[in-house]
Amino acid sequence: MTVAQAEAVIEDLLRPSQARLFGAPAWMPEGTFDVVALGVPSDTGNLGSPRSAAAGVPVLRGASRMFPYRLDEHKRPVGWYDYERARPLLSGVRLADAGDLMIDRYDPTAALDRLPEVLRALKRTARLVLILGGDHAITHWTAGALPDDSRVVLFDAHEDATAITGPLPHAGNVARFLERRANVASILQYGLRGLVPGDRAPPAPHRVLCADADALAAACVRTAGAATLLSIDVDVISPEILRAVAAPSPGGLHPRELAAAAAAIGRSGGRVQYLEIAEFAPGPSEDPLAAMTLMQLVVRLLDACLEAPS
Repeated sequence: MTVAQAEAVIEDLLRPSQARLFGAPAWMPEGTFDVVALGVPSDTGNLGSPRSAAAGVPVLRGASRMFPYRLDEHKRPVGWYDYERARPLLSGVRLADAGDLMIDRYDPTAALDRLPEVLRALKRTARLVLILGGDHAITHWTAGALPDDSRVVLFDAHEDATAITGPLPHAGNVARFLERRANVASILQYGLRGLVPGDRAPPAPHRVLCADADALAAACVRTAGAATLLSIDVDVISPEILRAVAAPSPGGLHPRELAAAAAAIGRSGGRVQYLEIAEFAPGPSEDPLAAMTLMQLVVRLLDACLEAPS
């Protein structure tokens, strides 16, 4: 894809955000970046929750401004310092914000069907594209940007594998749609918890449920080298830490565990090309600390993903 073609795609489908992520500069098709962010404010797969994941996108953008992107006197990004790890994060990493996918609420698939095209245009200029969702059904379209023989890693409290009953995915069956994607050779799921009926249908052979971090690491080694989409439904996080989700479940992981799991993907030789954050759905009186907690996690996840070559 040429610069002119990429620019045409972006002008047609994206709108600039007034609150760019971390205050980073706007994406330019002729630029070279490490990370480009894209908002996908979609509720297309919402199963009737009064909470809106689409509304979570601007809230996350706003919270990110508490952690501003800054340059030193040589115009080099300074990144952030992590007190918990006692080390810097994302030093020298160039960020840009491409804005939001324009989604018509009355015809959402018109834009979502072109999301893979948009993501490929952004990926041409960056090592990694960060997608801010939106409900988890968007993963079906995000995965369309991957090359053949790719890998999708899902961090989620729920399997999202109920029966397919129509032409479009929803947040409860997106894993079944991913099973049908010809370009996805393997699907790894981590963070599942709770109880479901015993007659649930088994996963396809190339979809692996990883019961713990060791199982995830082993599965990553077996699928090493594949271009990777890491998709995180934030309800995988313990509701004691993050309650701003549509479908909370008891138990859950700490953000530190998620960052460690993302680092394990990199150590296995995986190349995370797309990092997707889904299902952040704040209520009208949500504690602002929820979005801040999530944006700190995003910084740590980006750092973990960029440890591996893209």
